[in-house]
Amino acid sequence: MTRQGGLAGADEGARRIVSSPPLTRQGMPDAPETHAAGAPAHEGSAGGESGNRPAVKLSVAVQLAAAIARPLGAAVNTPADTAPLAAADILAIARHPDFAAPLNRAIARMSALETIDIDAMQLRRLGRSAASNLALMLATGDAAIIGQASLLIGAMILHRHFLSQPLKSGREALRGILGDDIYQMATREAPVLHASLAGLDGGSFALDAGVAGSEEEARDIGRRIAATGGMALRLLVDRTEPFLVPLFAIRNPVPPDDGHETRLALPLTDQHAAHIVKLLHRRFPPWSRIVS
Repeated sequence: MTRQGGLAGADEGARRIVSSPPLTRQGMPDAPETHAAGAPAHEGSAGGESGNRPAVKLSVAVQLAAAIARPLGAAVNTPADTAPLAAADILAIARHPDFAAPLNRAIARMSALETIDIDAMQLRRLGRSAASNLALMLATGDAAIIGQASLLIGAMILHRHFLSQPLKSGREALRGILGDDIYQMATREAPVLHASLAGLDGGSFALDAGVAGSEEEARDIGRRIAATGGMALRLLVDRTEPFLVPLFAIRNPVPPDDGHETRLALPLTDQHAAHIVKLLHRRFPPWSRIVS
């Protein structure tokens, strides 16, 4: 499949979404390619205006069609029952144009992506606000970038634990786990600008004085922080564009937390949602321009 053919296929799949509500993945193109997740395509629209209803943006429909029809590359690319091939082997094979379409179809079936229904009315709501744009990015974006967003939001929620760390060695270990930028935001900006996010801390997170005694313990702490943020982001999608929750959940499964039972204090309020949108709008470089 050429790139030109892939883009054409995504456009066709998008037109089917907006013209025949509701639709599942069935009937969409095999393995379309589209712009990088969230990158603005041409500002076209499909379906036209009907009375006072806003038109469906074709770029939004293309983005959804690509995420559903071409799951390889997201977290959904590693279902447990792909033996005897490892996930890395499947990805390598999928890079060959002759195998990309059938492998994407198979992974989509295994991951229940074919059961997701999206209609034109739902599409018309997308992209009409910063929160809606963010929900779309979370449901269709690259899993690695969403993992970083989860780590950032988790760190902001759990910032009081970092501030109460008594040992310099522990603080430096946290800096290594989070990265310097996220650590600075969590310990300097969160207490002043986003203190209310600490209200989402469900009490399941705890740190020893020494924080991490080994690399594996450090990775475990990082996974728990990211899991906290990922749960908050899922709640944001559910609050903003609930029909995208199945797609978000399939493409971004909650990572195992080794029995720590990560949890949030509910509910996620309007204030919490506004702070998360503002954070990812202003302080998360991969998405700041797109969310705004």
